[in-house]
This record gives sequence, structure tokens and C-alpha cells, in this order.
Amino acid sequence: MPRHLHTVSALLEVTSAGDTVFHAAAIAGHLHQVPAEYLVHDNLVVASKTGFTAIHAAAETGQLDRIPAEQLTADLLLTRNDNGDTPLHAAAFAGHLDQVPPGLLTVERLAVRNYEGLTVLQTARPAATIPDSGGRAPKPIGAIHRFFRKLAGAKAPF
Repeated sequence: MPRHLHTVSALLEVTSAGDTVFHAAAIAGHLHQVPAEYLVHDNLVVASKTGFTAIHAAAETGQLDRIPAEQLTADLLLTRNDNGDTPLHAAAFAGHLDQVPPGLLTVERLAVRNYEGLTVLQTARPAATIPDSGGRAPKPIGAIHRFFRKLAGAKAPF
């Protein structure tokens, strides 16, 4: 990332497409080029004109590991976009729920519903095979069910 973009104001500037540079870096898989001191809650939750945030983009593109551990909090992972999706919904939908630190994956957080009424697990699908659901709610994938079996006594919240 060019040095002139290494300021918070430059990263939060809105592009002609309605995204922030920060958001575009997350979508393109370039969060590693953003200085760690800028990867903080207030910057990660700035919404683009389409209602998408950098934390949602990071979750969807499998880059949650780029967010400093002290910044990756339950509060951040429960930030909603315009569709009511949390970054957990975005990670599950794209097949990157394994990127979320295990201590932040609780039954209660996975049971959070978006504005369509879908839980995090109900949005989970393998990223490589995202079919047109025809308006039907996607079914959870087997790997997520296996994850719940690892949690002591936890059951899928649906």
C-alpha cells in the first residue's frame, strides 16, 4: 500500500464506488498492508455506502487473523451491516468461521439472527460452491456441526 495512504483519514476516504480505501483493502485481501495501529474497532466498523464494513470484508475474505487479538472482540464480531449480518455471518457464509478465535465462538453468538431471521450457522456454506438458493435459507454445513460436537455439551442453536 502506498505510504500516502498510511493515515487514518486517507484509509477512511470514500472512493467513487462508495467504499472506503480501508474496506477495499479488506475486500482485496490486503489488510496485511494496513498498519496494525489502524486496525481498531472504530476504523473497522465504518460502513461503506453499501452498508458493508471492513470487519465484514475481513471476515468474508478470511483475514480475521490480520486483526490484532486485543481488537478482535465479541462486540466487534457482533457489528451489524445493513442486512443485519454480523462478521460471524460473513465468515460462515464464505467458509471462514475457523478464522474466529474459539473463545469468541459461543452458542449465543452463533445463534444471532440477521434481519432475514437466519442464524450464523444457517448462513454457512462452502465458499467454492455457493449455489443460487432460490430464496430458501441455506442449510448449515457438516463442519459446523462437528465444531459444536467439540464444544462441551453444546447443541446447534436451530
